[in-house]
Amino acid sequence: MSEWQKVKLGDFLHRQRNPIRLDAEQEYALVTIRVKHKGVQLREMKKGGQIGSTMYQIKKGQFILSGIDARQGAFGIVPDELDGAIITNDFWAFEVDENIVKRDFFYWLTTTPLFLDSCIKSSRGETQRIRLQKDAFYNFEFSFPPIEKQSEFLKRLQIIDSNISALAKENTNQQTYLTQLRQAILQEAIEGKLTADWRVKNPVQKGNPDYDTRALLATIKAEKQKLMADGKIKKEKPLAPINPDDVPFALPEGWVWGRLGEIGQINPRNYIDDKLEVSFIPMRYISEQYGVSAFFEIKKWLDIKSGFTHFSENDIGIAKITPCYENSKSCVFNNLKNGFGAGTTELHVIRPVLVNSHYIYAFIKTSNFIKFGARLMTGAVGQKRVPVSYISDSLIPLPPLAEQNAIVERVDRLLESVNALEQQVIERKSYAEQLMQVVLKEAFTR
Repeated sequence: MSEWQKVKLGDFLHRQRNPIRLDAEQEYALVTIRVKHKGVQLREMKKGGQIGSTMYQIKKGQFILSGIDARQGAFGIVPDELDGAIITNDFWAFEVDENIVKRDFFYWLTTTPLFLDSCIKSSRGETQRIRLQKDAFYNFEFSFPPIEKQSEFLKRLQIIDSNISALAKENTNQQTYLTQLRQAILQEAIEGKLTADWRVKNPVQKGNPDYDTRALLATIKAEKQKLMADGKIKKEKPLAPINPDDVPFALPEGWVWGRLGEIGQINPRNYIDDKLEVSFIPMRYISEQYGVSAFFEIKKWLDIKSGFTHFSENDIGIAKITPCYENSKSCVFNNLKNGFGAGTTELHVIRPVLVNSHYIYAFIKTSNFIKFGARLMTGAVGQKRVPVSYISDSLIPLPPLAEQNAIVERVDRLLESVNALEQQVIERKSYAEQLMQVVLKEAFTR
């Protein structure tokens, strides 16, 4: 090609079908292609005797796509480690004719919205059976510059890609640092280090729950006994006494170790008017970010009072199922419709008694709380759950109520600054991605 020319995909993409006879006892690498252009990966290792359909062998460096999910960005390059892996007939494998377009130049094209659009427009069928249509896909046209011009673009792309990769690495390092900084703030909060100066100005006042944790615990115990006597909460099983050898660190003067089940109700039930409108929340609305409020749908209590987890204003929700728990999906329920709600069954709920909900929230967001809970999960892989006993039995360092409030205020202020720094990192990443798209657009459009 001496000048820019329109070229059909079928002119330079040549499908490769290499059927393989499977040995019943040999293990083979089966491939999957992630959507949204996230690459070709190993799905599983399987013996030939366990594979029923005809399979085809692929080579490293080939371009492959999913005939079903190409319209969702399921295409990519076979990495070196999957050389010789096998695919079904639903996956298409191609070699690129480099007499028409350089292989690397085409691979850059596949990262653009232009190529994704070709896959979308070439996919047809009924809702559940939409597939890439061979003729439509092969006849899709792109304008390519001459081979020598492609080489020039590749040099520019490689320089920019190298710079962007360096920036991405730095952004990743900064995000890791910010994650560590968040955890350091939360850990210092629950160890009393953030409020050391506060305690100097606000010494323990014996008998005052605001400034004396032992008085606070006594008040909590009395309040829970009153609620049980009034029939508002069920009688609870006694919790094991705290062994001094089990506490992870020393507490400041005036603080006391307690258990979550001691300072609140675990997984309470609500009894309210069936006609009342309340908030409903599925798991997808529970945030992984510290301090981000959940979103709600509004439903009648009659429709959701059975079969769902109950919560009320200022309750704390904690995901109990993997991977949501391990990703720290949790929240404080605020601004509920009429103060009540219900939702996903995959939550444990803590209803504090005379304790600041956001202090408990800071505690359950610490990495140790997540880590120790994950060790106790039981159930099937991918559906393991944190037992309720871990929530009720967890040791929590408890300051007096006024200090809890001071801690929450300082944590929020510090994390607000961390969030602002993280937003800058996100914006730099977005700018780098936009820069690459500008260069790619220049490369693939006349």
